[in-house]
Amino acid sequence: MQLISDLFPFLNGLVQEGNYVTIVLIVLFTIVINLKNIFNFVNEFKKNRLSNIESALSDDRLPSNMKYQLTSELSIEYFSLIYGVRLSTPMINAILLLNERIKQRVAFRHLIIISKLTPNIRGIEHDSYRVKLDKFDYIPLIYNALLGIAILSLGLLIFILCLISSFQETHFSIVLLSMFFMLVGVLLLREARAFLSIHYINDALNLYQKSNN
Repeated sequence: MQLISDLFPFLNGLVQEGNYVTIVLIVLFTIVINLKNIFNFVNEFKKNRLSNIESALSDDRLPSNMKYQLTSELSIEYFSLIYGVRLSTPMINAILLLNERIKQRVAFRHLIIISKLTPNIRGIEHDSYRVKLDKFDYIPLIYNALLGIAILSLGLLIFILCLISSFQETHFSIVLLSMFFMLVGVLLLREARAFLSIHYINDALNLYQKSNN
Protein backbone atom coordinates (compact mmCIF):
# COMPACT_ATOMS: atom_id res chain seq x y z
CA MET A 1 0.00 0.00 0.00
CA GLN A 2 2.88 2.35 0.76
CA LEU A 3 4.21 1.79 -2.75
CA ILE A 4 0.85 2.71 -4.26
CA SER A 5 0.50 5.83 -2.13
CA ASP A 6 3.99 6.93 -3.13
CA LEU A 7 3.26 6.27 -6.80
CA PHE A 8 0.42 8.78 -7.17
CA PRO A 9 2.47 11.84 -6.17
CA PHE A 10 5.19 10.62 -8.52
CA LEU A 11 2.74 10.37 -11.42
CA ASN A 12 1.21 13.71 -10.49
CA GLY A 13 4.66 15.26 -10.64
CA LEU A 14 5.23 13.80 -14.11
CA VAL A 15 1.91 15.25 -15.32
CA GLN A 16 2.72 18.69 -13.96
CA GLU A 17 6.12 18.57 -15.64
CA GLY A 18 4.49 17.51 -18.92
CA ASN A 19 6.56 14.31 -18.99
CA TYR A 20 3.88 12.29 -20.79
CA VAL A 21 6.35 9.95 -22.51
CA THR A 22 7.44 8.56 -19.15
CA ILE A 23 3.81 8.09 -18.10
CA VAL A 24 3.03 6.15 -21.29
CA LEU A 25 6.11 3.96 -20.82
CA ILE A 26 5.16 3.23 -17.19
CA VAL A 27 1.66 2.21 -18.33
CA LEU A 28 3.10 -0.06 -21.04
CA PHE A 29 5.50 -1.70 -18.59
CA THR A 30 2.62 -2.22 -16.16
CA ILE A 31 0.65 -4.00 -18.90
CA VAL A 32 3.64 -6.20 -19.74
CA ILE A 33 4.19 -7.10 -16.08
CA ASN A 34 0.54 -8.09 -15.72
CA LEU A 35 0.39 -10.17 -18.90
CA LYS A 36 0.44 -13.30 -16.75
CA ASN A 37 -2.83 -12.27 -15.11
CA ILE A 38 -4.36 -11.60 -18.52
CA PHE A 39 -3.30 -15.04 -19.74
CA ASN A 40 -4.69 -16.60 -16.58
CA PHE A 41 -8.06 -15.01 -17.33
CA VAL A 42 -8.00 -16.43 -20.86
CA ASN A 43 -7.06 -19.86 -19.52
CA GLU A 44 -9.98 -19.77 -17.09
CA PHE A 45 -12.30 -19.06 -20.01
CA LYS A 46 -10.86 -22.05 -21.89
CA LYS A 47 -11.28 -24.28 -18.85
CA ASN A 48 -14.93 -23.28 -18.57
CA ARG A 49 -15.44 -24.15 -22.24
CA LEU A 50 -13.77 -27.53 -21.66
CA SER A 51 -16.13 -28.20 -18.78
CA ASN A 52 -19.12 -27.35 -20.94
CA ILE A 53 -17.95 -29.67 -23.72
CA GLU A 54 -17.28 -32.52 -21.29
CA SER A 55 -20.72 -32.05 -19.73
CA ALA A 56 -22.34 -32.18 -23.16
CA LEU A 57 -20.45 -35.36 -24.09
CA SER A 58 -21.68 -37.07 -20.94
CA ASP A 59 -25.28 -36.44 -21.98
CA ASP A 60 -26.70 -39.63 -23.55
CA ARG A 61 -29.32 -37.61 -25.41
CA LEU A 62 -26.66 -35.98 -27.59
CA PRO A 63 -26.71 -37.25 -31.24
CA SER A 64 -23.69 -39.28 -32.36
CA ASN A 65 -22.69 -36.78 -35.05
CA MET A 66 -22.73 -34.00 -32.46
CA LYS A 67 -20.60 -36.10 -30.10
CA TYR A 68 -18.05 -36.64 -32.87
CA GLN A 69 -17.83 -32.88 -33.45
CA LEU A 70 -17.52 -32.10 -29.76
CA THR A 71 -14.83 -34.76 -29.30
CA SER A 72 -12.82 -33.01 -32.00
CA GLU A 73 -13.44 -29.66 -30.31
CA LEU A 74 -12.32 -31.14 -27.00
CA SER A 75 -8.96 -32.16 -28.48
CA ILE A 76 -8.50 -28.69 -29.94
CA GLU A 77 -9.28 -26.98 -26.64
CA TYR A 78 -6.97 -29.23 -24.63
CA PHE A 79 -4.16 -28.62 -27.11
CA SER A 80 -4.78 -24.88 -26.96
CA LEU A 81 -4.85 -24.86 -23.16
CA ILE A 82 -1.62 -26.84 -22.81
CA TYR A 83 0.47 -25.35 -25.63
CA GLY A 84 -1.05 -21.88 -25.96
CA VAL A 85 -1.91 -22.12 -29.65
CA ARG A 86 -5.25 -22.99 -31.23
CA LEU A 87 -4.90 -25.29 -34.25
CA SER A 88 -7.26 -27.19 -36.51
CA THR A 89 -7.57 -30.95 -36.09
CA PRO A 90 -5.59 -31.71 -39.31
CA MET A 91 -2.76 -29.42 -38.16
CA ILE A 92 -2.68 -31.05 -34.72
CA ASN A 93 -2.47 -34.50 -36.34
CA ALA A 94 0.32 -33.25 -38.63
CA ILE A 95 2.31 -31.85 -35.70
CA LEU A 96 1.96 -35.10 -33.75
CA LEU A 97 3.05 -37.12 -36.79
CA LEU A 98 6.15 -34.96 -37.26
CA ASN A 99 6.91 -35.28 -33.58
CA GLU A 100 6.95 -39.07 -33.89
CA ARG A 101 9.59 -38.73 -36.62
CA ILE A 102 11.90 -36.20 -34.99
CA LYS A 103 11.19 -36.28 -31.24
CA GLN A 104 14.62 -37.74 -30.52
CA ARG A 105 16.36 -34.80 -32.22
CA VAL A 106 14.15 -31.71 -31.95
CA ALA A 107 12.17 -30.31 -29.02
CA PHE A 108 8.38 -30.27 -29.42
CA ARG A 109 8.32 -26.48 -28.90
CA HIS A 110 9.83 -26.00 -32.38
CA LEU A 111 6.84 -27.78 -33.88
CA ILE A 112 4.54 -25.51 -31.89
CA ILE A 113 6.38 -22.45 -33.21
CA ILE A 114 6.04 -23.42 -36.87
CA SER A 115 2.43 -24.56 -36.39
CA LYS A 116 1.45 -20.93 -35.71
CA LEU A 117 2.45 -20.16 -39.30
CA THR A 118 0.15 -22.91 -40.65
CA PRO A 119 2.68 -24.51 -43.03
CA ASN A 120 1.53 -26.55 -45.99
CA ILE A 121 1.00 -30.13 -44.76
CA ARG A 122 0.22 -31.67 -48.14
CA GLY A 123 2.21 -34.89 -48.58
CA ILE A 124 3.09 -35.14 -44.89
CA GLU A 125 2.42 -38.88 -45.00
CA HIS A 126 5.62 -39.29 -47.06
CA ASP A 127 9.11 -39.40 -45.54
CA SER A 128 10.22 -36.82 -48.10
CA TYR A 129 8.00 -34.14 -46.55
CA ARG A 130 9.75 -30.96 -45.45
CA VAL A 131 8.34 -27.92 -43.70
CA LYS A 132 7.82 -25.13 -46.22
CA LEU A 133 6.15 -21.75 -45.96
CA ASP A 134 4.57 -19.63 -48.65
CA LYS A 135 6.65 -16.70 -49.84
CA PHE A 136 4.25 -14.26 -48.21
CA ASP A 137 4.70 -16.02 -44.85
CA TYR A 138 8.39 -15.10 -44.89
CA ILE A 139 7.64 -11.38 -45.16
CA PRO A 140 6.52 -10.89 -41.51
CA LEU A 141 9.37 -13.14 -40.29
CA ILE A 142 12.00 -11.08 -42.13
CA TYR A 143 10.30 -7.85 -41.06
CA ASN A 144 10.23 -8.87 -37.39
CA ALA A 145 13.85 -10.03 -37.50
CA LEU A 146 15.22 -6.84 -39.08
CA LEU A 147 13.04 -4.51 -37.02
CA GLY A 148 13.81 -6.44 -33.84
CA ILE A 149 17.56 -6.15 -34.40
CA ALA A 150 17.26 -2.43 -35.18
CA ILE A 151 15.10 -1.60 -32.14
CA LEU A 152 17.15 -3.78 -29.78
CA SER A 153 20.37 -2.15 -31.01
CA LEU A 154 18.87 1.31 -30.59
CA GLY A 155 17.74 0.51 -27.06
CA LEU A 156 21.18 -0.83 -26.12
CA LEU A 157 22.87 2.20 -27.64
CA ILE A 158 20.66 4.64 -25.70
CA PHE A 159 21.17 2.68 -22.48
CA ILE A 160 24.96 2.63 -22.88
CA LEU A 161 25.02 6.36 -23.62
CA CYS A 162 23.03 6.99 -20.44
CA LEU A 163 25.54 4.95 -18.43
CA ILE A 164 28.50 6.75 -19.97
CA SER A 165 27.05 10.21 -19.37
CA SER A 166 26.67 11.65 -15.89
CA PHE A 167 23.55 9.99 -14.48
CA GLN A 168 21.01 12.52 -13.28
CA GLU A 169 17.31 12.39 -12.45
CA THR A 170 16.50 13.92 -15.83
CA HIS A 171 17.79 10.75 -17.49
CA PHE A 172 15.10 8.54 -15.93
CA SER A 173 12.68 8.78 -18.83
CA ILE A 174 15.47 8.11 -21.34
CA VAL A 175 16.63 5.00 -19.45
CA LEU A 176 13.05 3.80 -19.29
CA LEU A 177 12.67 4.43 -23.01
CA SER A 178 15.83 2.43 -23.78
CA MET A 179 14.57 -0.49 -21.68
CA PHE A 180 11.25 -0.38 -23.50
CA PHE A 181 13.04 -0.44 -26.87
CA MET A 182 15.09 -3.45 -25.79
CA LEU A 183 11.97 -5.27 -24.63
CA VAL A 184 10.18 -4.61 -27.92
CA GLY A 185 13.28 -5.69 -29.86
CA VAL A 186 13.50 -8.98 -27.96
CA LEU A 187 9.78 -9.66 -28.51
CA LEU A 188 10.10 -9.01 -32.24
CA LEU A 189 13.12 -11.32 -32.51
CA ARG A 190 11.17 -13.94 -30.58
CA GLU A 191 8.48 -13.81 -33.27
CA ALA A 192 11.15 -14.41 -35.93
CA ARG A 193 12.57 -17.55 -34.28
CA ALA A 194 10.54 -19.69 -36.70
CA PHE A 195 13.54 -19.42 -39.05
CA LEU A 196 15.59 -21.53 -36.63
CA SER A 197 12.72 -23.91 -35.92
CA ILE A 198 12.20 -24.69 -39.61
CA HIS A 199 15.94 -25.29 -40.01
CA TYR A 200 16.10 -27.66 -37.03
CA ILE A 201 12.98 -29.58 -38.06
CA ASN A 202 14.01 -30.05 -41.69
CA ASP A 203 17.51 -31.19 -40.66
CA ALA A 204 15.93 -33.77 -38.35
CA LEU A 205 13.58 -34.89 -41.14
CA ASN A 206 16.58 -35.37 -43.43
CA LEU A 207 18.19 -37.66 -40.87
CA TYR A 208 14.91 -39.50 -40.36
CA GLN A 209 14.55 -40.16 -44.09
CA LYS A 210 18.16 -41.34 -44.40
CA SER A 211 17.74 -43.72 -41.46
CA ASN A 212 14.69 -45.31 -43.13
CA ASN A 213 16.39 -45.85 -46.50
